[in-house]
Amino acid sequence: MLATVYNVLGSNGAAKYNTFLAMVNFAGQAGKECLSAITPECKGIEGKLAEWGTDVPKARALYTAIYTAMDTHGDSDGAHSYRRKFLLTFQGGKDVSGAKKEAAAVVVEAIANPTVFQFDAYLEFDAVAGLKGDAEHGKLYELLLIVSAETMPAYTKWAGANGAYITKVGLKAEDLAVKMRLLSLCTAASANRIVKYSEVAAAMDIPEAEVEKWMIKAFTSKLITAKMDQESRTVIVDNCKDRKFGIEQWKDLRSKLTSWRDNMRSLVGMIEQARHAQQMEAEMMMQGQQH
Repeated sequence: MLATVYNVLGSNGAAKYNTFLAMVNFAGQAGKECLSAITPECKGIEGKLAEWGTDVPKARALYTAIYTAMDTHGDSDGAHSYRRKFLLTFQGGKDVSGAKKEAAAVVVEAIANPTVFQFDAYLEFDAVAGLKGDAEHGKLYELLLIVSAETMPAYTKWAGANGAYITKVGLKAEDLAVKMRLLSLCTAASANRIVKYSEVAAAMDIPEAEVEKWMIKAFTSKLITAKMDQESRTVIVDNCKDRKFGIEQWKDLRSKLTSWRDNMRSLVGMIEQARHAQQMEAEMMMQGQQH
């Protein structure tokens, strides 16, 4: 019924917003199947909000309804995505106090997610920056800085003083230690193409005898492609996931693409030269036959 009403409202932005919000709230209460039916309609919601002329408070209310419904029915990835959209509505604003709870939730979700290994984008949220020094969430911001750029020894020191806090925010200490060791391995592997086992062990805060075990774990997590030289006890790095993707990474990508382009041009030139030479040779052979 609500979907039918929504489709006949035409260009009435206010009415379409209210109907869509009602649809989301109904789906959240009705069950997972109903929510799954409306989830595709939530894609591109920013465009809809702009089309409807929706103000910021109402946009936040809709995002809240969407991620709340998704949380209720176990769509954690979807809820995380719409929480991020909610936080974006606070960018450039002076007051981010209304986003503290969701900013903290987004950070915890990202840190807990075993597939997330880049955190610099989270630091760019004004709402997340607002957690710095906060009485309730300040320690979470400290942890975010550590997982963004530090190695295992720094984490171990911080966790030693904040073990209870890790549990309080819903993180698992063992899982967090695994993630930090993998991130630390990325840091060591990004520094040089050839890395000694001893350097990897120091960054990960593990015995040198465990380096190969952790390398295999990094391979399966698709964080690094490398070869282990057991004789020289070194890791030869082919490729490693960057812990951040900023200006330097864009420059490096541009350099690689430029090199690839130049190599392709050179290859095409060589093919054209070879083709021209073959054509000239064929023409000379035909001329010789005619004489």
